[in-house]
Amino acid sequence: MTYLIYKNLHNGLWSIKCKKTGLVVGHAEAIIMQDVQPKVSEAGRRRVLATRSKVVHAYIAGDILHTFGFTSFRGRNYSQTKCKAPLNLSSMTPREDITYNPYQHSEFVFRGSNQPYAGSDIVILTNDGVACHDFINKSIEA
Repeated sequence: MTYLIYKNLHNGLWSIKCKKTGLVVGHAEAIIMQDVQPKVSEAGRRRVLATRSKVVHAYIAGDILHTFGFTSFRGRNYSQTKCKAPLNLSSMTPREDITYNPYQHSEFVFRGSNQPYAGSDIVILTNDGVACHDFINKSIEA
């Protein structure tokens, strides 16, 4: 099942929203996801630029492999997905951090190069930010 993840600025945790129901199911200190795509609402971004207020309009969308420090919201929970390949650093590309700032870019970008981020096999969301990896040998996903 696909979830939309965003940084909750009120509690400092990652909010987990079910894409199917549109409901927040909980919050976590850290999350490991697979088959990740960035999502930015252009209408939401325009609202932020016009009002200079913070509105949730950008998400990391994908399947949850694992959460750390999960707290359920209103008794809801999430469905964990089985990983397509072993999660070890030797089978993945080096870490690349991504970021999103509506005042600087209209999409998620790689930190440092500012090149657009289109998605990745694995994303790790922590207090340190968002790190993405791809599997080196794509045949292991089959």
